[in-house]
Amino acid sequence: MSSDSNLTCNFTVSSSLDIGVSFESANGGGSYGGQITVFTPATAGPVTTGLWDNDGNVFFTLYLTDNPDIYCVINSGSEPGSWVPYVTLGQESGLICEISSPQPVGENNYNYTLTVTQAGAQKAAVTATPAPQHAATMVLPAGGMQAWTRIMQGDSPVPDEINPGSPIVMAFARYSNGTLVAGGVYRSDSSTDYNIKFMWVFDSEGNQYPGWPIDVSDDEDFFSQSYTFSLTSNPQELYQLNIVERLL
Repeated sequence: MSSDSNLTCNFTVSSSLDIGVSFESANGGGSYGGQITVFTPATAGPVTTGLWDNDGNVFFTLYLTDNPDIYCVINSGSEPGSWVPYVTLGQESGLICEISSPQPVGENNYNYTLTVTQAGAQKAAVTATPAPQHAATMVLPAGGMQAWTRIMQGDSPVPDEINPGSPIVMAFARYSNGTLVAGGVYRSDSSTDYNIKFMWVFDSEGNQYPGWPIDVSDDEDFFSQSYTFSLTSNPQELYQLNIVERLL
């Protein structure tokens, strides 16, 4: 990553609760220019930190101001070697947090909405919710979601040289353990009517996982911005795939 680059993630908390925020970096916060801005109903203005650890991860806790034992933890970081962000849920303890897909608003600048509600009384005890253990981001060309949707729906011409079953467009996302996702649209037998969206998953040796770990058979467009999936029977071993467009 360039030393003069920076990553900005803006989090808007949507909640009827009085929510506070605190930050923690896993190794004490070696800073290389990133910042996180959090807007919460319980503060007069945005709460901002430049605290980053050396792999780009910052954990911040959203909590009830009148009862800090009721909280949820968010893990915010960037893909290794890039300024592409990923944000996952670390833990829920009485607060339920839904994380929106990233919305690019400028170079290395992304908006998120965190919808926070309080769990029922029976769920107020500390409970850990499984969060994805692995995250990666697939970057499409600028305008790719719309353009690839048009290809899916048969609205864009497909070169005759591309055979049925072959990809027309494709992008990749690689996880830190070597797992690779190739996603795009491949040509159908009737490419002027429709073409077929795919998400193929490969292990670190290049072997494709059988079946459909990421099932996109019901998708009618390419606007989905995240998928969570598993490659084993272990419910704790989850993968998150984020999909964003490259900025012009």
